[in-house]
Amino acid sequence: MFEEFKNMTPEEIAEHLHEQGFKGIPGAAGHCPIARYIFSKAERTVFTVRTASFHSLVWYSFGLTPSEEVIEHPDSVRGFIRMFDKGEFPFLYERTADE
Repeated sequence: MFEEFKNMTPEEIAEHLHEQGFKGIPGAAGHCPIARYIFSKAERTVFTVRTASFHSLVWYSFGLTPSEEVIEHPDSVRGFIRMFDKGEFPFLYERTADE
């Protein structure tokens, strides 16, 4: 899933996500740019995604039988998530109705 990010820095990942139109909310596990990237790349119907520094949990929906997958993050993605959640990359922030 993250092959294209393995040799990128967190800053390069941020720029790539920006170019692709992914935005998110810092600290919101299901609403970060990485979670939205996973939604867009999934080969099956995704019910929800929760990202953490070291991995993402992806729940797929197959009618009444959901399944779960753990996707390990390469170091570059881990770094991006930590930096994004600490306030880096404001150009990736999704605006809320209050703003």
